[in-house]
Amino acid sequence: MSNSPFKSITDSVKAEWNRTDNSLVVLIAAFVSVYLLLALVRLGLHLFTEDVIALHYSTLIFQKLSLCADWRTLVLAQPWAILSYSFVYFSLLDLFFGMVILYSSGRLFMYVFGDGKLMAFAIMSAFMSALFYMLLSPTLEFFQVAYAQNFSGGAAGLAYALLVASATIRPNEPIRVFIFGPFKLKYVAMFVVGITFLGFFGRHVSGHLGAALGSSLLGWVYALQYRSGRDWSAPFNTIFNFLGKIFGRKQKKYYFQKQGYRSQGESKKSAGKASGNAYNDKSEQEIIDAILDKINESGYESLSTEEKQLLFKASKKGGRS
Repeated sequence: MSNSPFKSITDSVKAEWNRTDNSLVVLIAAFVSVYLLLALVRLGLHLFTEDVIALHYSTLIFQKLSLCADWRTLVLAQPWAILSYSFVYFSLLDLFFGMVILYSSGRLFMYVFGDGKLMAFAIMSAFMSALFYMLLSPTLEFFQVAYAQNFSGGAAGLAYALLVASATIRPNEPIRVFIFGPFKLKYVAMFVVGITFLGFFGRHVSGHLGAALGSSLLGWVYALQYRSGRDWSAPFNTIFNFLGKIFGRKQKKYYFQKQGYRSQGESKKSAGKASGNAYNDKSEQEIIDAILDKINESGYESLSTEEKQLLFKASKKGGRS
């Protein structure tokens, strides 16, 4: 009986991991795993070497995994840093708050766009933040502004991109911020991105600005393109589906439609659930469950007008009860 709380936690983790729409869980697990691995390496260095040597190699590892201001070194000597920098955390507190923010913004993004785009979006965000870091560094150097020669962004850039993309599609979505609110999503996004510019006076000035500017721009343009019927994550999902076949992982294939993603296994009948006839022989709860599944898979924007109305009526009914 004493093990029941721990068993409940492990069962919940397993259930989340085994879901097909678990991109956010996998992403957070990757951040935590990288942090634990680096922490174990640093611990081993301090246990088996002198402090000076441990500090030297810890700094070297940080430099090799982080972005550097010199683009020649980055491209020729450590090209992996263009992606690896976004996973590096050296503080447990930074990791905790970073994952809390990533989880919140990631759930919001998945609600609006669906699960099928999150991984691709994370990769695009990392590249965009890196690009703006590289562009800002020589500019700041020209104006003799102090900036960090190495930068590890963590999940900050991705959180900006997720938040801005969601706010662009659903600007008036009410969001409760801790005990405050609710506030409209567009104001939350403007506040979060705007306050980052206060970091201009900080040590990682080019990194912070690169993450904020690059990822925010990506989120905004991506959402506008998505609204116009063009999805930049489609090529990435093709690669992910191919890798899924190679490693034998069962996962849904997605293809893009004007209203968003649908899984390839969906039949024309299920794809046309927006029509009233498709719901005639279903109970109200089954209809709501089907709509919620569709949101989880393809995002809120994939719903038809009728489905949005049905969900709105159900939420009002639930509120009255």
